[in-house]
Order: sequence, then C-alpha cells, then structure tokens
Amino acid sequence: KRLSIGNVTNIGTNAFLLVPETKLKSSSSIIVYTKSMLAEQTTPVALSFSDSSSTVAKVSFPDYDLDWDDLGGVLQWMPPLDMRQIRRYVVYLARDTTGTRLCEIHDNS
Repeated sequence: KRLSIGNVTNIGTNAFLLVPETKLKSSSSIIVYTKSMLAEQTTPVALSFSDSSSTVAKVSFPDYDLDWDDLGGVLQWMPPLDMRQIRRYVVYLARDTTGTRLCEIHDNS
C-alpha cells in the first residue's frame, strides 16, 4: 500500500516541501503521480534516495592567536569513512555545540 506524505499538490505547483524529520517508514523512493478528475495515473515518476549521514571525526583546533576574542590556527578533522555522499565541507562558528546562532566561516565549494 502507498503512503501519502502530504496533501494533494494543486496544478501550477511543481514543488512539495518535505519537512525536516519526516519519518522514512522504511521507504527508499519518492514517487509522484498525476491525477485527473477521473483517476490517478498508473505509471508514476520515481526518485530513489539514500538518507544517510557521514560525520567527520577527531576534530582538533589549536588556537595560536593569543588575543582575547580572536581565533587563529588550523582546524583539522578525519574525513568520514563513507565518502559516497560527501561533496564538500562547510565550517561554521556557533554559540554552542548544538549549533545555536551559526555563522559560516568557510565553504570549500
């Protein structure tokens, strides 16, 4: 049985917001059907996805800038073991370890 992830999207709309924390429910594809007043199409268009995460490890940063309220040094990390989904790294400053008030400081794209 198919599981709908939201309301019907109207004509003229070609986008659908998949909100964060949408449960996968063991799914691995997103499927889009068109629907007329009479019936839903029998052959949809599908997109397979991989919901995986890869995190860096052994992050280190020796701060060599001795001035108060300044940073200076080399930030280093070990890359993830699974690099298949990784395209770039983005580095942020944050107020705390949960990412409050992020400020991007480097994007290597």
